[in-house]
Amino acid sequence: MALNMYLMSICIPTYNGQETLRETLDSLIVERKDHQVEIIINDDKSTDETFIIAKEYAEKFPFISIYQNKENLRMDRNFTATAVKAQGKYVWLCGQDDILQRGAIDKAIEIIKEHDEVNFIYFNYKFVDDTLQYEVMPPKLSIQNDMYFEDHINYFQKIKLAPTFLPATIMKKHFWDNPVYEDYFDTYYVQVGVWLEHSKNADVFVVADPNYVLCRVPAESWKYKDGQMLYETEIGKLRVYRTALNHAKIDQSVFNYIKKLYLKSAFLNILASKSKGLNITLKNLNDIQFVFHGSKHEYAYAIAIVSIPSWLAKPLYFFGQGLRKVYRSING
Repeated sequence: MALNMYLMSICIPTYNGQETLRETLDSLIVERKDHQVEIIINDDKSTDETFIIAKEYAEKFPFISIYQNKENLRMDRNFTATAVKAQGKYVWLCGQDDILQRGAIDKAIEIIKEHDEVNFIYFNYKFVDDTLQYEVMPPKLSIQNDMYFEDHINYFQKIKLAPTFLPATIMKKHFWDNPVYEDYFDTYYVQVGVWLEHSKNADVFVVADPNYVLCRVPAESWKYKDGQMLYETEIGKLRVYRTALNHAKIDQSVFNYIKKLYLKSAFLNILASKSKGLNITLKNLNDIQFVFHGSKHEYAYAIAIVSIPSWLAKPLYFFGQGLRKVYRSING
């Protein structure tokens, strides 16, 4: 098929998503309407019926293409394997449990048609529970109106960071043609790395309304249970920005901002992660050395807190949680 046969490719990397994939696909099919939009599903060797469900939809709808990896590649490599198969001018990554709300695709197409030069679209989004009915946190961005940035400096001054949530991000497909994305593997945020690699191109449209995209935070989320992943996603995010800085793709001030955020919450995050099963590995230590290279005091602090033994971290964490509950009950 010819390149850019479609205006946009919605790319869904899947793995053991049989419980939510139908709901996600049904919402996308309704919203697609007659737009030049394809849906690509790339399965990471699921052990449940995810790929069977994907085949069922591909047989019904000609704009849905499905693929399956020969072996399990894990998150970043599967995200990339999905995006590089896109035939659209733009790539919109979407998780297997994410739901685009009414008008989301219409809004994206409208932006693309009105701004031929746009390289990125950043959708604000809400955090909701399993039912998609109740907000569990405020929207990601506190802005009232749509914004357009032609300059990367202004973008980072106002928005601060690139989006991390998959369906919050639309970008030009050709940004995925550069294999530099391999430098961002095993961070959990390869898509952020690709964004940062091209961020100096700017031309970013930020959608203020958080009702187009919902971020589901289920009660059984790994964020509440998996200490290893909880920690590795935080240090992985920092590693992404350090890599982009080393590549001269972002300014020092951008890296300093996210590093400051990391250090500000690092102690509490370590307590939470260790109470939920974190065991520091050689890779974790190498990541710390990489991101804090040249900053002796920050490196020493980062090493010190990950060295807190689990037997101490657990009671400290639960004591802190107890104090927080008491504070909330007193203050309503």
